[in-house]
Amino acid sequence: MVTIFAIGIVVSLLVEEITGYSPGGVVVPGFVALALHEPSEVVATLAVALLALGVYRLLEPRMLLYGRRRFGFLVLTGLLLKAGLLGFLPQFGVLPYGLLVIGYVVPGVLADNCARQGVLPTLATLALAAGSTRLIAAGVMGW
Repeated sequence: MVTIFAIGIVVSLLVEEITGYSPGGVVVPGFVALALHEPSEVVATLAVALLALGVYRLLEPRMLLYGRRRFGFLVLTGLLLKAGLLGFLPQFGVLPYGLLVIGYVVPGVLADNCARQGVLPTLATLALAAGSTRLIAAGVMGW
């Protein structure tokens, strides 16, 4: 598991160096590469990240959110949305097992990168970095 994170960090840095866009930070591709076998987790994570970004866009004109404040706001919003899903869905008889979000800070870090450089470039480089990380890990570790 440590190996896939190390590979993810190296791939993330290379992708950012080549494309000029961050794939959601240096640790996000490793987390997503680990979850690629469960697409619903990846989709749920992207949904929470985009929802956190939507909340940010709604409040942006009314609040001074930039730099560290924006990052902290988006990480906290992503964390609260994940916790809300885990606590709220079972009350309606929906078990959130298929809707598990990767990590607690991954959606917020991803949302911050989307806010900073755009949704499409961030998600495209994330797909490239996570897929490459998974392929390299498969070759190195025999997955």
